Amino acid sequence: MNTRDLEYFVQLTESKSFTEVAQHFHVSQPTITYAIKRLEEKFGTTLVEKTTANRVDHLTQTGHILAGHARQIMQDLSKLEKAMEHARLGKIEVGFPPIIMNEFFEHCPSAPKNLNFLRQFHLICGGSQELRKRLLEGDLDFSLLGSLRPLNLEQVITVPLYRRELVLLVSKEHSLAQQREVAFQDLLSEDFILLDEHNIHLTAFDALNKRNGGRAKVATQLDNLPLIKKMVAENLGVTILTASALSKLDKDLVAIPFVPQEKIYFHVAYAYSPELYLTEELKEFMALLDTMKEEEVI
Repeated sequence: MNTRDLEYFVQLTESKSFTEVAQHFHVSQPTITYAIKRLEEKFGTTLVEKTTANRVDHLTQTGHILAGHARQIMQDLSKLEKAMEHARLGKIEVGFPPIIMNEFFEHCPSAPKNLNFLRQFHLICGGSQELRKRLLEGDLDFSLLGSLRPLNLEQVITVPLYRRELVLLVSKEHSLAQQREVAFQDLLSEDFILLDEHNIHLTAFDALNKRNGGRAKVATQLDNLPLIKKMVAENLGVTILTASALSKLDKDLVAIPFVPQEKIYFHVAYAYSPELYLTEELKEFMALLDTMKEEEVI
C-alpha cells in the first residue's frame, strides 16, 4: 500500500473536494481519484459517496474506519521521520521549562562542570504547555514538564519527580508584602503580570479567577520570566509562580502563600516516547533527575 494514497485520503476527508486535495498536493485531480480507487480495491469496499465527480457527500462506515487509522499512521510516520532525523544529526531534543531548569542547576551545584553529557542534547526552552504538545507530536524526544495535576499521558512514559506550591509574588514595597498568606479575593484589583499561554501558570490563574467570578484582570502576558520578575520587583504588578523561581538575586521580591483552600501545586515530571532509544548520556541524565524525586508526589 502506498502511504501517499492514505495521505490523499485523509486530506479528502477534511476538504471533501477532489479538486482542493489536488491543489493542496500540487498534483492532477485524476491522481487523487486513482489513489482513492486503489484504496477501495485494496480493501474491497466503497470508502466515499460522491455528490458530483469532484466532491464527497459523506464517508461510508468503512471510510470512517480507514480515516481514523490513516490519521494515526500519518502521525506515527511523522514521528518516525523526526526521530530518524534527530538520530542522524546525533542530537537528542530535550524540552526544559526555564523554572524547572533553574531548579535542576541549583540541585546540581557542580553544573555544568560535571554535566558534559548534556552536550549530546539540544535543549529547547519553553513553557510546559508548548513542550508537551511538541513532545506528543514527536518534535521532542524527551522533556521536563510542569502540570497542575500529576502528569498522565497515554502516548508517553512519564516519571513524576516532585511538586512545588504556587505562590503570589509581590514587590517588597507592595502593601501585601508583610502578609503571611493571601486569599485570591483580595487580589481582584491587582494588575497580574503572567507567563503566557504556553505555561501552566496562566491556567492556575484562570482556575483561581473562575472561583472568584472572573473579576481579576491580567495586565500583560509574557514569555520572559526575568522581565516578569523585574516588573513585579518595580511594583508594576503581581504574579503567580513557584517560590523556586526566585534566586538569591531576587531580594526585592516576596513570596506569599495562598490560603489553604486555594493552594495549587506545580507538579514536575519527565516524559519520553516509549520508542526512544536510551543512550548512555540519556540514562545518565535520567539518573540525575531521579535524585530530585520526592518520597511523596501527590
